[in-house]
Amino acid sequence: MEEGGLLGGKFLFKKLPDGLLDKTRVRCTICKAEFRYHRSSSSLVYQLRAKHPTESASTGPRQSTFQEYGARGRITKNVREKLTNSLVVWIAKNCRPVKVIRAASGDVCYNLLSRGTIVSRLHTLYEDQRAQQSSKLVQVRNVALTGDHWTSVNNDNYLGVTAHFIDNDWTVQSFALTVSKTEERHYAEACADHFLNVANEWKIKDKLTTLGTDSACNMVAAARLLSFEHMPCTAHILQRTITVSLNDSAFERALAKCRKIVGHFKHTAHGHQTELLVQDVPTRWNSTLEMIKRIQRNKSGLTTILTQQNNKVTMLTDQELDRLQKLEELLEPCRIMEPSDDDPVYVLRFKKVFITDLAQRRDSSNLTWLKIATALDPRFKDLKCPKLTQEKGAHARLAPIARKYLSTPATTVPCERLFSLSGHIIQKKRASLSSDNVNRIICLSNWLSAKKD
Repeated sequence: MEEGGLLGGKFLFKKLPDGLLDKTRVRCTICKAEFRYHRSSSSLVYQLRAKHPTESASTGPRQSTFQEYGARGRITKNVREKLTNSLVVWIAKNCRPVKVIRAASGDVCYNLLSRGTIVSRLHTLYEDQRAQQSSKLVQVRNVALTGDHWTSVNNDNYLGVTAHFIDNDWTVQSFALTVSKTEERHYAEACADHFLNVANEWKIKDKLTTLGTDSACNMVAAARLLSFEHMPCTAHILQRTITVSLNDSAFERALAKCRKIVGHFKHTAHGHQTELLVQDVPTRWNSTLEMIKRIQRNKSGLTTILTQQNNKVTMLTDQELDRLQKLEELLEPCRIMEPSDDDPVYVLRFKKVFITDLAQRRDSSNLTWLKIATALDPRFKDLKCPKLTQEKGAHARLAPIARKYLSTPATTVPCERLFSLSGHIIQKKRASLSSDNVNRIICLSNWLSAKKD
């Protein structure tokens, strides 16, 4: 074989008259054909396969492909089943689209199941997990519900219901019962029927103690039609009071500038590193407080960026920042609402409106239930409280009462979290999901995420 051979000597570089090799041209030693060479042997391999198939198999060893390497060791049936179950749990827990399984299709060592089979596995997993959740409800005497309605991007109405109880180990349990599609208008009678249908489906109608909802008129009217206690959402009541107190207040102008700053940084790219700002929403608890706190923490960086940019958005003045600081102190604990001689006039006005509005809303809340729960809650005691699980004396009689009252949440936050998860699942790109699959995916994600690793 001459010096400079390629592919096992089947191609040789052309020799020039002066004895040097021309590295841009090669000659086939079989058919004497001449080819251009550009530091790649792909065209030469093609020439061998097309013109000399008997010689192409003897071009020497080559590196195995990923598929060929994986095919050498086939996985066992048990390992394949474990991988499939883990994949189904991952899709359910993280609410991933079923089509994500295509990402692993390059590994021939594991033959992926079809989309229909994965969906069937999801249904089986849902039934198994539902049976486990139902067994928990069988063992308790009292169950509290929280529920609300939500509208998807497709303008479909969904009812979300969560269950709350204290188990025999004195652990507070909370999990989703359903996020089901509803067709009827949200009149009081229809809402009451929806809650009763969920209770009957899970066989807990006789165990229900309270129903937690927001203060919407249809929800309040629906609760009156039911035989168990109504628990208006305390967070919703407090948020509505704060919203009313902020209207026409001296803080409104500063808050309007905050919203413009947040909107500007949300839609404009900049090269400075600042904390992510958040926009306040009248219906979102503590969103105004969080917007103020983030702007206060990043006021130096925001001032620098807005000064460098040529736009109409301006930073808050020192006086406006001082007012925001006072508003932050008012909203942070929501306790400093008693008037003080040191308060400016606009702070006194805010406190007066807050106290008046909250007093009116407090009358519609279930104060009796909340007072009993507070009296039974050991977290409100300065002294160490004996365990209520003792089987003798007064504690044995107090234990069932404590389980009944302490299992009732004062807010509908758990239900709202289901809707936040639903918003990530029902999107424009996943608008064709059936309502049954939506219910299964959301409930599975809630149940699986609550389990300890």
